[in-house]
Amino acid sequence: MKFTLESVERFCKKALIYVGIPEADAAQAAEVVTQADHSGVLSHGLQRLPMYLARIHDGAVNRQPSLRQQSGNSLCMAFDGDNGLGIVNGPKVMEQVIKMAKENGIAAATLKNSNHYGAGNYYGWKAASKGVIGLCMTNTSPCMAPTGSSESLLGTNPLTAAFPAGKHDPVVLDMATSIASYGKLQVMAGKGETIPEGWALDAEGNPTTDPAAGLKGTLLPIGGYKGYGLALIIDLFCAVLSGACYGNQIGRLGIPGSKEPEGIGQFFLAIDPTRFLPWEEYQNRIDDYIEMIKNARRAPGVARIWLPGEIEFEKSRTIEKEGVEVPPATEARLLTTCRSLGMIPEDGTLTQLIMGN
Repeated sequence: MKFTLESVERFCKKALIYVGIPEADAAQAAEVVTQADHSGVLSHGLQRLPMYLARIHDGAVNRQPSLRQQSGNSLCMAFDGDNGLGIVNGPKVMEQVIKMAKENGIAAATLKNSNHYGAGNYYGWKAASKGVIGLCMTNTSPCMAPTGSSESLLGTNPLTAAFPAGKHDPVVLDMATSIASYGKLQVMAGKGETIPEGWALDAEGNPTTDPAAGLKGTLLPIGGYKGYGLALIIDLFCAVLSGACYGNQIGRLGIPGSKEPEGIGQFFLAIDPTRFLPWEEYQNRIDDYIEMIKNARRAPGVARIWLPGEIEFEKSRTIEKEGVEVPPATEARLLTTCRSLGMIPEDGTLTQLIMGN
């Protein structure tokens, strides 16, 4: 099933208001959720909305938090999210970092007492659209073991870096430090698909191609010990530096009825490239760099060389025309959650849910 971006965003806002999120915050959160589906990152769009709604309803998230800057100045800022939605507080902090970078050339911020902040490319796209280089990262609930261990102490700890360009789409790297994200395994499990061997281990520490077994076990890092090291460094930026939770201190997502705060942290950085080069020269250089990569001699059987983020920008243009896909597993989760909340009757359909007034 497919729906327009406008109808999806309107539904998300309505659903969030229904569980007690103030209208302005609901609009911000709905924008983050919809952007994930807009860019084809289905694991972080409507597929995540039931989790947000359930945690808000269960009291695990503060509906009306007081986001406050605890320390720092206009260059380095430390924020406390007061256990508010990460998809509300994250964008607010990123907006402040971008503003300060435009004024001062560079700005960074930490955010503690936060929650899941959505797809990282939301923040990358936002920074690039404002003409700044953006970097953001977050720690997550533990689901990945350090190299040499069988105990899940690290999250997928995604990293996003974005560079605005001139005539080309921005370069946006958005990646988990696990081989595949937790959400991707959830989507594949819902579709009844298998995962490649080497993505995850089951609960007994054995390699598995069953995404459901991988979700009960541990994900594996990219590049072996190098991915483990990168995930650890992101923990240091997001949790240790900010004062947020890490390892088994983090509240687990996906436990029905749990009121335990997630307590994770995020790190945001923005750089104004015009403090290093005139804007036109910067654009010309990055466009030339992009073209160098795109025009590189291709290996046999390779039809096209992709830049980081290019696939998502191309998907976004298709989705703008064709609408947002809602896979059956996501449809089922949405209907189950919204029926339990009383948003629609037991026989209500997804079309009624999303398109209803």
